[in-house]
Amino acid sequence: MLRQSILFLSDSPTAKKIVTRAPISRQMAERFVAGDTIADAIRAGRECNDAGLTASLDYLGESVSSRDEALTATEMAIRTVEAIVEDGIDGNISIKPTQLGLDIDEAFCRENVERLLTRAREVGNGEGEIFVRLDMESSEYVERTVALTEALWEAGYRNVGTVLQSYMRRTPDDVERLNLL
Repeated sequence: MLRQSILFLSDSPTAKKIVTRAPISRQMAERFVAGDTIADAIRAGRECNDAGLTASLDYLGESVSSRDEALTATEMAIRTVEAIVEDGIDGNISIKPTQLGLDIDEAFCRENVERLLTRAREVGNGEGEIFVRLDMESSEYVERTVALTEALWEAGYRNVGTVLQSYMRRTPDDVERLNLL
């Protein structure tokens, strides 16, 4: 019952607005979220670099419900990649496939990811591509995310990888599968 309620609320735009605007939520998130803009993320990335760390930037958000939202998220990811290079940040980005349209159309999602990966290659100017990490979402997305990673590698993209969740029984097999790439 509690799980169903939490899942319901996680998909509710109204609940999202309430939670993301509540002062206590903002205070809790500040420890993990650099800010609301690319400039905030770049500033946090610079702080990571100054501490000897590589930054991994992530435009927060999950499943979108329209192609326009997916295209907006793709453009935000592209602008983030460009900012990483323009500002000389030692960093990479993480994206959620559902944010780029996986639930809308797998081919459309792949096109969006390929556009991002192509731009991440271009801005590297031969000095190193920006790495793009596909975040792993819930268990229902594991196979499609692993398959997307494989398809992108088969298409020649080497600046992409995926996260695997250690608690899943299938993960050792996925590790072996991805190590073949």
